[in-house]
Amino acid sequence: MSTPSVKESRRGKRADAAEELVASESESSFDAATFFEKFEVLADTPNSIESLRGVIRNLAVDGRLEPSSSDAKAIKLEQLAIKINSGATPKGGRNAYVESGIPLIRSMNVHFHGFVKDGLVFLTDQQADSLSNAVVETDDVLLNITGASIGRVSVAPTEMNGARVNQHVTIIRPKKVLFPAYLALFLASPKTQQFIDSIQVGATRQALTKGMIQNFKIPVPPLAEQKRIVGKVDELMGLCDRLEALEAERKERHASLSRAALARFADSPTPTNLQLLFHNSFDVEPSELRQTILSAAVRGMVVSQTGIDDPLYATSDEGTLGFSIPQNWRWKTISSIVVDGPTNGFSPKAVDYETPFKTLTLAATTSGQFRGEHFKYISNEIDHESNLWLRDGDMLVQRGNSIEYVGVPAVYRGGSHVFIYPDLMMRMRFGPELDVDFLHIAMSERTARDYLRNRASGTSGSMPKINQTSLKSLPLPIPPLVEQKRIVAKVDELMALVDQLEQQLANSRTLGQQLLEAVVANLTANHG
Repeated sequence: MSTPSVKESRRGKRADAAEELVASESESSFDAATFFEKFEVLADTPNSIESLRGVIRNLAVDGRLEPSSSDAKAIKLEQLAIKINSGATPKGGRNAYVESGIPLIRSMNVHFHGFVKDGLVFLTDQQADSLSNAVVETDDVLLNITGASIGRVSVAPTEMNGARVNQHVTIIRPKKVLFPAYLALFLASPKTQQFIDSIQVGATRQALTKGMIQNFKIPVPPLAEQKRIVGKVDELMGLCDRLEALEAERKERHASLSRAALARFADSPTPTNLQLLFHNSFDVEPSELRQTILSAAVRGMVVSQTGIDDPLYATSDEGTLGFSIPQNWRWKTISSIVVDGPTNGFSPKAVDYETPFKTLTLAATTSGQFRGEHFKYISNEIDHESNLWLRDGDMLVQRGNSIEYVGVPAVYRGGSHVFIYPDLMMRMRFGPELDVDFLHIAMSERTARDYLRNRASGTSGSMPKINQTSLKSLPLPIPPLVEQKRIVAKVDELMALVDQLEQQLANSRTLGQQLLEAVVANLTANHG
């Protein structure tokens, strides 16, 4: 079955737009209206508007937004600033804050898009006097120097004149040769942010020292040029704000359409209805599609129900996963259908040299598919008859991992006596009346995964684990063998389509990232 063509048309639209944008570089007609029109081709690019803001900032500090009179000389910030200093938290911490008084600026108030008053706290005059080295003046540049928000920067507004900062914020007061908004722009640029990430110090690598800040090298064009650059950036950021509003509206519309299309596919999971999800108006992630396919499969909805196949078992076991199954299916716990296991593996110490004995690592099955490249050599000799040796078709289940991955199943595909499996996995074998690939589908489906997650144990901070008893109690919907095989074939067909969709989305997003540069280059070349 061919991949739906509508997604290809979207990619074609991107390619056409890219060519048009490149061709327009030499034209003077590229304006804001064109910018809005062309932005639609970037809509699938993750964080496209934020990326666009970053590109604009980089272009600004590289001197590519405005005609440059000369190469700007890079000067250390300590030579360009009257003051570089952080503050402190008054004795008593947050209990010392008062209802009103002198504002104390904290890292939560400093954002790339501007100063935020939410969360502002206040000090008494006496407390503020103890922070005499941390007094803010209008147009000071405020830089977060610790924690997750390290590197965030904004310019102090007039109403913050006389405020104080705590120890997580540094005041940078530039000399007259350096326009405050230009300095903030330089510090906010992706290039500077990457530099900040690279030089952090401390146990958690989330701190900037005064010495580091003093050594920042700032390109300093003439003051008038700095102001023109800031003006151009403000203009372009205004366009980004408008784009952000338009994108929010688009996403809301598409989310509603996506929910409806996904519900339609869940009710009738045919290739035709899957094809509808490839439509340009829908924003359905491949991971969500895969789970929808699995959910439909274990409910008997991906193949036609003829009712002529006899049930594999006479009766169902007690317990279900809370959904209905076809009349000739049965609910069976793993304990009633497994012929060997579940058994835990063995994790001897790994060695850094090649031996005849290899044990899998958790990474070999974390994706839900067997990945034989993830293994370690061990020096222990494993008896040829040991049950630790994996056989083709063995079901492996992660008994210990993060809560996201605990209980993940994967089918071993490979030769005998090639790998053993580790202690954090359990191994099971089933009889010929069961298709192990169908069991893998059933165990990978959301409700089965939740069943095992909910039974994971572990103290706070330790690795969640499931035990053999929990795994054996898992109820699975079991159709007749011939239907198991039909379901596996249909799921493989639908998953192949989703794989193609995922690749197209990846290609589309890569192209969108490239288009960002082209859009900004065109806009900045002809928008001034």
